Amino acid sequence: MIYTMNERNERKASWLIILFTVILAASALGSVSGQSKLRQKQEKLLNALIQVESGGNDKAIGDNGKAIGCLQIWKIYWTDAVERSGLGGSYVDCMRRDYSKCVVRAYMTRYGKMWWNTLDGFNAEKIARIHNGGPKGYRKMATKAYWKKVEKVLAR
Repeated sequence: MIYTMNERNERKASWLIILFTVILAASALGSVSGQSKLRQKQEKLLNALIQVESGGNDKAIGDNGKAIGCLQIWKIYWTDAVERSGLGGSYVDCMRRDYSKCVVRAYMTRYGKMWWNTLDGFNAEKIARIHNGGPKGYRKMATKAYWKKVEKVLAR
């Protein structure tokens, strides 16, 4: 078959468009897959924190009444998490597991984003220690024992 120069160029352009579309689709799938893996790691860690904090009790009250819910969230922690995230709700909503998880996600997005928001940078130890000891909790010696408890649950 003989093609004119214009027909050859159109044919090449069509193949380039197809190739570009395939590459773009593969790239998008990789990104979705990465986000899915990150979400799985985050959920696994949140579930371990729940076990350590409350043994899975959504209505738990601890620290002499200062911490509530399955993740034992203090009011100051909740305030920090919601003030810039737009999460809304009220402190007593921390008695609901889904809301408590949202509070921790917001808190980590604010104070632990480099270890919480990316698959490559995800660091369960630093996140757990921030949850236990506040924004700089990952530096505190006092949070190491807490991390060991979380690590033990994660290993199951």
